[in-house]
Order: sequence, then structure tokens, then C-alpha cells
Amino acid sequence: MNEFMKFFDKVTCDYPMHLKITYCKICQWEIHIFKRGAAEDGSDLEIFHDLGYCDLEYLFAKAQIALKEHLSEYCGGY
Repeated sequence: MNEFMKFFDKVTCDYPMHLKITYCKICQWEIHIFKRGAAEDGSDLEIFHDLGYCDLEYLFAKAQIALKEHLSEYCGGY
């Protein structure tokens, strides 16, 4: 988790993004990554959303991979 948070902090210096992490007993951990103002209507574009069930570290690893893939494909890298 620390690795992801350090990477996300570094990325947000160049790209306006925000992170939403939620937890509930029914669906467990959930992570959303949004790119601010990137949707066609000017709203925030969700670039990652997934449920982690009980394994939060696995969920952060998936989020980091998805974020790196998005930055490589749409932003010229990270």
C-alpha cells in the first residue's frame, strides 16, 4: 500500500487525479481512481474501480498496474 500511495502522490503532481477508498462488511475494500475533468462532459473520469474483498494489498497492486497502464496509453508514460 505504501508503494502505491508514494507512486500516486508522485503522479498527481503532473496529472489531476483523486483516489477513493471505501470499506463495508458486504463488499469489503473498494478502490476508485478518478482523473479530474477528463470525461467528455467535463466531469471526473473513473480510470480504475475494483473490489478487493479481504486482500487490500492485492487490490492496491491491481490499482497500481491499471494506473501505470492508463498513464502509458493515454499520457505518454509515467
